[in-house]
Amino acid sequence: KIKIVHVEGLLLLLLLPAIVVSASPSRCPANANRPRLGIHSKLAPRVRQHEAMSADRQEREEEMEALSAIFGEDFSKVSDDSFEISLAVEGEQSIRFLCALPEFYPSQEPPLFELKADWLEPSQVNLLIEELEKLARESVGEVVVFKLTEFLRNEGAELIRSFLPSPREEASTRDQEEADEELASAMQSKLLNDFFDEQEDNSSRAIRISDSADHLIAKWEARIQHGDPFTDRKSTFQAHLAEVHSEGEVRELLLVLNSNNKIARATHNIMAFRFISDKGNLHADCDDDGETAAGSRLLHLLDIVSALNVCVVVSRWYGGIQLGPDRFKHINNVARELLDRQGFCTSDSVQGSGRTGAKKKGGKAS
Repeated sequence: KIKIVHVEGLLLLLLLPAIVVSASPSRCPANANRPRLGIHSKLAPRVRQHEAMSADRQEREEEMEALSAIFGEDFSKVSDDSFEISLAVEGEQSIRFLCALPEFYPSQEPPLFELKADWLEPSQVNLLIEELEKLARESVGEVVVFKLTEFLRNEGAELIRSFLPSPREEASTRDQEEADEELASAMQSKLLNDFFDEQEDNSSRAIRISDSADHLIAKWEARIQHGDPFTDRKSTFQAHLAEVHSEGEVRELLLVLNSNNKIARATHNIMAFRFISDKGNLHADCDDDGETAAGSRLLHLLDIVSALNVCVVVSRWYGGIQLGPDRFKHINNVARELLDRQGFCTSDSVQGSGRTGAKKKGGKAS
């Protein structure tokens, strides 16, 4: 009997774990359909947050790379998520745009920024900041820094001009003086032409005009400098420049350049000039010649390298293959190289820039 009792006890001990397991609530049929909370379900919100932060980080990095490419020397990286951009907004004046990108920008937060412009009153700077903050809040969820800089250079510039009525009135006075001078010059030319009409027949007048053209070409031939032609995907770019001190000289320069058949046949002749008049006033203008926005970019180049008393013309001979934004880079590069070579670059912001995938030819414009 004692042996049987021991055997039954042993059987009971062996069966006891199975009984306990089968009676466990998690294994009972009544609990079979209940959701089980595991480690994954507890970490899911953190995983989603980490993914959102990673996406934000990537967008911030891509935006800073794009801004660096767009603004070039005017863009200065301060840290991984902060930078400074110098923006020319009113003549020779510029605004320093300091910007920091928060951890949850652009998905949830707008960028943080500050404006530096000692030539404006603090109240005027604050008004610009208010407009920028409004635009940034409306654009949460998308990258917005370039949109803010474009606002400063366009709507912001108009707002700044409303702050500065005196310079505008002064510019209007200068324009009127120049118009009066041009009218006087035109009247003088008309009087001279009328005089020659009375004194000469058609054949002698044609000879006189031809002699004047030859004299004009001879006058400018030694003053005009030509850069090296640069070719990319069958499109060729070449810069030409000369020192100028009046808009009359600019017109003469353009006439002489267009007397060159090769330059006259160019698809576009983009032009920009900056000079200081005898009265100490800055004169600047540009012409796209059909290459939209190229003239203003060329004028911006003259501004950032502080080039004065110079007119630059960049000829482009289109080769049949569209270059996209690269065409603007080539236009500015050939102009910048010639400006630097001829000593017109007085700012440290201009440095040599490399090119790839294109050919360079030694050059002359003829």
